[in-house]
Amino acid sequence: MSAVRSSRWVLATLLILAGGIVWAKKRGPIEYRNTRPEVAYAGSKSCGGSNCHEKICRDFPRTPMGNSMAPANSPSELARVPKLTTVFSPKLNCYFDVFREGSDLYQSEYALDESGKVIFKTTERLEYVIGGALTGTTYVIRRGQHLFEAPLSFYVKPQQWELSPGYEAGNLGFTRPIFSGCLACHNGQPESVPKRDGMYREPPFRFGEYAISCECCHGPGQLHNQEMAKKRRRWSRKVDTSIVDPAKLPPRLADDICMDCHQGGHTRILQPGKDYMDFRPGTPLYRTVAIFKVPLKKEQRAEANLLETATPVRGSMATPLWWKNSSLEMSKCYEASHGQLTCITCHVIHDPPTPQNRVAYYREKCLTCHADSSCRMSLKERMERASLPMTAWAAICRRSPWPGLRTRTIPTTGSYATLVSLSLISPSRKRLRISPDWFALISPRTNRILPSLC
Repeated sequence: MSAVRSSRWVLATLLILAGGIVWAKKRGPIEYRNTRPEVAYAGSKSCGGSNCHEKICRDFPRTPMGNSMAPANSPSELARVPKLTTVFSPKLNCYFDVFREGSDLYQSEYALDESGKVIFKTTERLEYVIGGALTGTTYVIRRGQHLFEAPLSFYVKPQQWELSPGYEAGNLGFTRPIFSGCLACHNGQPESVPKRDGMYREPPFRFGEYAISCECCHGPGQLHNQEMAKKRRRWSRKVDTSIVDPAKLPPRLADDICMDCHQGGHTRILQPGKDYMDFRPGTPLYRTVAIFKVPLKKEQRAEANLLETATPVRGSMATPLWWKNSSLEMSKCYEASHGQLTCITCHVIHDPPTPQNRVAYYREKCLTCHADSSCRMSLKERMERASLPMTAWAAICRRSPWPGLRTRTIPTTGSYATLVSLSLISPSRKRLRISPDWFALISPRTNRILPSLC
């Protein structure tokens, strides 16, 4: 009798779970209330108060995203310039210096005539540094309320100074403005002046935050803070709709958060009446900005893989090849997941793996979908490859969708490009997958794939 009752309880439990799943599907995706335009931002400091997310707020500044921007006169930056460094550009016929003076860093641009006499010289103090310890850094100067890019950047892999992105195209000096659309991917709360390129309010960053903030991925926190203050220490099984949880979003909307900064193209066009800061996590990215990408021709695919030819290559950093989301969607892994594979399936933001544990971390991620026995390589070969200086996922799995190809640009995930291997592109996705965020690939009236314009 007890066995029968036990079976009945198991059956009843399964039916309840199945009913819950069906109900959840009928209910549709979660609607987060802080996506509404009237909900205000509150700043990351508000997330760590009242014993809420103290550990995350304490640890996040040590992550690459939490350290994406900082004052240029920090001790680590000053230590990078022990003496004057000079870079000469034959194409521009100009010299560029970076040097330290007291507790500040400076860059100079100057030209010499045939006799060695200085024709002109401009020197500016560096105000902010943008980038990361795994990739490279570029620098920002400030003139009143305007921000401009400095001509020299530091590249981590070769440990040297070179021209900043785009400077191979012409001598921009210290006149290249920092637009809010660019700064928003390195600083979570830029306060730009509308319709004034490169001009910012005082102070230029809301809440005094330099790096990527909590609200960049979770949306404005005012509503969440207000509601949590009223029902403190109350725990519920229900989804909290006052703040976006990317892990509970539909795959497309979850990837849109990452795509806002990690998906390049040939150009981006704001929707009418929109600004880059109008995008809110939990809403479709295409409502704010349209990303245009000219389809690759067959002979261009090798370049798209960014195989290393030299580091750094003048001008390579300006190449618009950060197509990470589209590369993911062309992979067999994505297709086999029926669109459920997302960026955060493998990447964790709050506590990314360290160099010491990343091999084990990414191996575990691979094994959530793949069996250890499915690898075509022998254990001995895998162990040998695991000792090579490659990214963990490429070292472990020969046919990983993210090969450890060295990059010629400053990427966003270390010194290797996270671009899908051409051998792993699904046969049904040899042409880029059509998604709502890729207007350039569809004719608006005929829904027909546009011909290559290359």
